[in-house]
Amino acid sequence: LPPKIGRCARLEILNVARNNLDRVPVSLGRLSALRSLDLSENPVTHLPHEIGGVDQDEYADVVGLLSIQRVSLMHCSFLQALPSKLFRLTTLEDLTLVGTSELRNPPPEVTMAGLEHVQLYLERLYKGEQTMNLDFSGLGLVDAPVTLSNVDKRLNEKQGVVMGMDKLLHLNLSHNLLERLNQNMRFLTNLRSLRVDYNRLQAIPKFIRHYTRLGLLSVANNWLEDFVEDIAELKSIRTVLASHNKLKHMSDAFGKLTTLVELSFEGNEITTIPDPILKLSDLKVLRLGSNKITRVPETIRQMQSLQRLLLNDNLIMAVPDSMGDMGALRELDLADNKIELLPVGLGRLTALARLEVRRNGCIRPPKGTQLKGPAAVVEYL
Repeated sequence: LPPKIGRCARLEILNVARNNLDRVPVSLGRLSALRSLDLSENPVTHLPHEIGGVDQDEYADVVGLLSIQRVSLMHCSFLQALPSKLFRLTTLEDLTLVGTSELRNPPPEVTMAGLEHVQLYLERLYKGEQTMNLDFSGLGLVDAPVTLSNVDKRLNEKQGVVMGMDKLLHLNLSHNLLERLNQNMRFLTNLRSLRVDYNRLQAIPKFIRHYTRLGLLSVANNWLEDFVEDIAELKSIRTVLASHNKLKHMSDAFGKLTTLVELSFEGNEITTIPDPILKLSDLKVLRLGSNKITRVPETIRQMQSLQRLLLNDNLIMAVPDSMGDMGALRELDLADNKIELLPVGLGRLTALARLEVRRNGCIRPPKGTQLKGPAAVVEYL
């Protein structure tokens, strides 16, 4: 297809189906009057980003296919990816992708959901390419898209040149149908945050060890039963959110993450608080509610920076007097346990702003004192 096709300013219908086109000229982006484009049964591998227009002033005449209503790519069996700028084609009513067996971007589960879903995916991809903050949440993905490791981010005429998203800073894959984090993600070593909540993950891959710049890992509401020891290599991690999984214990590997500030393991099947966790001297928030913990170790006093400790809905019968040495503690939730007596040591927690001891059958302090709030309880103890 000759580049001069872009000079046909009034062209409305372009049918070049069943030829031998392996590329489409970027000048196609000048055909603002085009209503129908048929590229069916050609060996084209990519479409130019310019069909969605070019933002630079020097290419002001490349406004994109502003009038396009129909695009057919039927049986383009070599097509690998749709350009992310395709989401800008707001007049598009029909996109035919039947027989595009090699198309990986968007993935099949997205294309099968229809044009609106495809454009939403591509819009998020485009924004992610610009900001290095990629939000693929709630798209019904069954696997991590190949675009994470193999995506054409060059918004110019240089087609077919692929490069991974190795500079990506933030990735959100929450609320999908992922059962694993596949090898497409192994090169994302620049990530600062990774959210994969509300999926079906059963394990964390070993390549997580290469995410040495990761500050936040959120894997809540999955099917995890354990963490790989490689998690200990996350030398920059500050927050791990792993609530509502199937974890029976907290891996000792977390004890090596000295940069941790927040740990959340609510809604699991954990029975003990391991010693390595108690040595995390910079930890400020520890959420362990709704587990099966039976005792709180004396050595919890080591957590001198801890400000929020949530142990509600467990099987705890007593808490140690040494908890009174945790001077930074501002919130302590012990509700829904089996505690009858609060230790007098808690009277030393002068910074405490919130204390929950409901539904324990607690007789010390008296219920009337409990109802007056944490200050009254601390004074009583």
